[in-house]
Amino acid sequence: NGTRVRSRACIPPKYGGLNCTEPLFEMNNCSQVPCPGVTCPTCNESLGCNWNSTCPMSEICLVREMPDSNFTTHCIMKDDCALIKSLDKTQGVVHCCADESCLRTILGD
Repeated sequence: NGTRVRSRACIPPKYGGLNCTEPLFEMNNCSQVPCPGVTCPTCNESLGCNWNSTCPMSEICLVREMPDSNFTTHCIMKDDCALIKSLDKTQGVVHCCADESCLRTILGD
């Protein structure tokens, strides 16, 4: 049993691009069997994390370390995470985790 969470980052458009119009967040309960996909925890500011959320099979977990020591986590397509990591150098450090050991290295137990 668990919860599958899907979210995406909408970076303000540049060069005449359009704003995001689709929902930024989607949550589904998995009641029969554990949700497939990589674990992507939700964490509070003290890094107390709930490890019951998973990404869809096609996504990985993005962890963003903010300059003021806050962390954010959400599911994202692997290519989108790599793009954000390469473009977003001023908003902290971006980690693209495809497994739980990567997440635990960054977030701890």
